[in-house]
Amino acid sequence: MEFLDQSEIDALLASDGESEAPEPPPAPKSEGLRPAPELADRYRLVADGGQLERILPIRVPVRVRLADRRMDVGQLLELTIGTIIEFDRSAEAELDLVANNVPIGTGNAVKCGENFGLRVARIQPQIERLLAAGLIR
Repeated sequence: MEFLDQSEIDALLASDGESEAPEPPPAPKSEGLRPAPELADRYRLVADGGQLERILPIRVPVRVRLADRRMDVGQLLELTIGTIIEFDRSAEAELDLVANNVPIGTGNAVKCGENFGLRVARIQPQIERLLAAGLIR
């Protein structure tokens, strides 16, 4: 899986659409996916001026975070197969949904066939998610 860094995103948005790179897949319909107009004064919206459709296919890392814990190097080196690491978080607590290492929501673990999934319970507003993805500054 390949991710674009900020300079590549900026170059994509600055291009006039006639680059030699292959055309990205068609963007999904974005009904209601327009940043609020009052935010244009606070942020430089790279998705402004009709460019939102061009950035929708950009892939960003999205993860579910169970818990965090700091360990000293000695403890890290003592880990063996079968070691149980306890976290200061209830097993019933909602899990964090993280994009680009920035929390954007929470949810509950669910089973999707043979896979693990997340039922989103809370989500940041669209502008916060665009900030987390690095698509606005």
